[in-house]
Amino acid sequence: MAGGVSRTIGDTDFSLNLGRFETGGFDATKPGAFGHDPDKDGHRNENFSGRIAHRLSTRNELGLTIFQSDGRTHFDNDPTIDAVNHQTLSAFSLYSSNQITDSWRSLLRAGQSQDRSTTTGAFPSFFGTRQPQFTWQNDIKLGPGTAIAGAEYVAQRVTSDSAFAQNHRTIKSAFAGYAGTYEKHDWQANIRADDNSQFGNHTTGLLGYGYRLTSELRLRAGAGSAFKAPTFNDLYAIDPSLFFIPNPDLRPERSRSKEAGMNYQVGMNRFSATYFENHITDLIVFVFDPNAGVGTVQNLNRARIKGTELSYQGSVGRLQASAQLTLQDPVDEETGKLLPRRAREFGSVTVGSVAGRWRFGAEVTASGARFDSADEDPAKRTHGYALLNLTASYALARDWSVRARWNNVFDRDYELAQNFNTPGSNVFVVLQYQPR
Repeated sequence: MAGGVSRTIGDTDFSLNLGRFETGGFDATKPGAFGHDPDKDGHRNENFSGRIAHRLSTRNELGLTIFQSDGRTHFDNDPTIDAVNHQTLSAFSLYSSNQITDSWRSLLRAGQSQDRSTTTGAFPSFFGTRQPQFTWQNDIKLGPGTAIAGAEYVAQRVTSDSAFAQNHRTIKSAFAGYAGTYEKHDWQANIRADDNSQFGNHTTGLLGYGYRLTSELRLRAGAGSAFKAPTFNDLYAIDPSLFFIPNPDLRPERSRSKEAGMNYQVGMNRFSATYFENHITDLIVFVFDPNAGVGTVQNLNRARIKGTELSYQGSVGRLQASAQLTLQDPVDEETGKLLPRRAREFGSVTVGSVAGRWRFGAEVTASGARFDSADEDPAKRTHGYALLNLTASYALARDWSVRARWNNVFDRDYELAQNFNTPGSNVFVVLQYQPR
């Protein structure tokens, strides 16, 4: 159940959205899994978000955004005790958007996000984070494009009933870029420098270029780099159940990527093809030892993900259709083995049609086989799958409609992580009121 309202009074805009979701769920784990409890593991979530924006003048605006989500999820970690995770996420931000000159817009934003998670059951625990953040971004029209420049400050703090060797860090960042279009040419160039108090200085960037060969065909290419620090949980969290062992020696992930592709459009039909290649140093992966019954995270020295993405969106007769297909080779470069939980191929096809007040749709999502380990252990292989979902909606009146969705029509049994169940066949029906 969800609802929202938005209004404008004078120079002030208001919006508020409320939501509540509850399901009886299904058994989270399969028999034989660690802590398996043969019961249904339900979930409940209540959330709200809001925004207030006041225009001081045609060039200046002040605003406030808020968000909170409160959820309770039942899960398995003991055969005899119903374990529950209670998580509250919240965030707020204040911003000032100012058109300094005709070509210079400034955005100043300050806010904070929090995450509090309490687990009850056989192995009770508490974990919380607080992250204040300040951002200043400037957009400046310059020649045939727009330049951006700014700075950011983030502080990450964690509290827990586990003793963390380090419970805070700061990231100070500066960024700049330029994007524009001139005749048949498009381009984008970005650079970012991060000073992480725990992992030092890192500079990343992006270069992209596009060329419209004809009115229908556009060619593009790009290259970039990225940096990702391990989380406090990965580094230090102590699991009371001893199912997870942290790794304080984890190194940050660093990656270099490149891609080339084309976009082709004729009328309402759009097709794109992209070749990509991503080299990752010190990729962080989860590794589980079935003999010891514990898991941990570790770095893979060198990983490579390369492949091709194909997509289509358009009309086939009276049907609206879209399709996506990814063919990739995600491997550990030192062993040649597939990366954990990554398939070589996956994709989806969606079709829909309109008949009077009715709308009908069908989609198929599919994935190839994967391994829940870094060494292609045959016992850790999860099979590929294909799922059929159906949708229908009917316009009852100008502002009222009823929608239905039938997921996993053939009730396929499949796994995204070994020994964990996924939803079987299920149906949702929604009554919607949306004033026009």
